[in-house]
Amino acid sequence: MNGVSQPDGNTPSEVIAITAITGNVATITDSYTVGGVPFPTNTGTFELDAAGAWVETFGAYKRVLLPATFSVGKSWVAIPADPSMGVSATISTIAAFNVTRSVPAGTFTDCLQVNSTRTDTTGSVFTTTNTTRYYSPTAGDFVDSLSEISDGESITAQLQSGYMANP
Repeated sequence: MNGVSQPDGNTPSEVIAITAITGNVATITDSYTVGGVPFPTNTGTFELDAAGAWVETFGAYKRVLLPATFSVGKSWVAIPADPSMGVSATISTIAAFNVTRSVPAGTFTDCLQVNSTRTDTTGSVFTTTNTTRYYSPTAGDFVDSLSEISDGESITAQLQSGYMANP
């Protein structure tokens, strides 16, 4: 479960549960609540694709979490651009290996730091979002994430409890 601190004080919660595993594909449900109000549960997958990349898919939304091979400085298109929505491609870069992060769920070592950048366009207004995520080999998904938006807003998400991989 991830708690995201938001400026309005409504701390949401998110629960990701694995409902099935077949080969390289884990089917998951993602339940999200803000201020006690639940949003519809989404069903998606985490999988290793044919090339060996770690991919997250929810309907038409697809994100390459990690490419098949990587090293510090490696960049890739994590989410393709959607010009009809005014969204540029999200570009992710491996920033560091072996990072230690302490969050409410515990202290995680050997984390991988991934920095990402995206720019959205609404009319003549450009909003850039820079995100830093830390992935743990024992927690599976990210354990800590900070998004800083060019309008001054920042959003933090940290693993509160649970694991997606075998510790």
